[in-house]
Amino acid sequence: MIVRHARTLLEQEMPIQIRSQLVPVIKRAYSLVEQLYQQQELLNWEVGYDLLRDLRRVAVDFELKRLIDTGKFPLAYRIAPNARKNCSHLELITNQCVITISQVVSEYAIPRFAIFRNNLSLNQLSFDFDNANSYTRDAPYYMLLTHGYKGSVPDFIGLGVPQPMIKGWLAYINLLNEPHLVDLTQEDIVTEEIQLSFKEHVTSQGVLKIGS
Repeated sequence: MIVRHARTLLEQEMPIQIRSQLVPVIKRAYSLVEQLYQQQELLNWEVGYDLLRDLRRVAVDFELKRLIDTGKFPLAYRIAPNARKNCSHLELITNQCVITISQVVSEYAIPRFAIFRNNLSLNQLSFDFDNANSYTRDAPYYMLLTHGYKGSVPDFIGLGVPQPMIKGWLAYINLLNEPHLVDLTQEDIVTEEIQLSFKEHVTSQGVLKIGS
């Protein structure tokens, strides 16, 4: 029964109209990293290539924040610290859910253990087992947006409701298998201004030291 509740929650909080926009957002974030890789000598060699994983993670957060700030993506966000307060991450906010974003190694993989993710997932324990359309909660439910790459492009983009303590999935969708926006709009094009803003962001965050 709880699996049905989780799927209902996913469809309610992240309907297809919103889910369909996530694919081009993440593809564009990957394009930001690929362009940076081609332009920067620091990255464009064997050892520099190892930094691309971290840069993709940062780029996805950066691009979602940029679009929300400019009114082009219909969710809210907050910047939250991890449990040790030594780094921060982006959290998307819906009416009833908090969504965090993780880069993982394969389609159905769950991210590595983190106290903040574990704590957020405990809210899943408040699902009402007897009524699929009823939720009982003292705190928001938790979803995960995951992505992983093959070469320089996304190989999968997943959205799901994890089990308590992130032991697996209660509901999961690979967004690449759903209808999604594919035509390039002006917002989909990585402009020089966006690329410069991203370079400044990764430099300010200490992810990479890049000259202008």
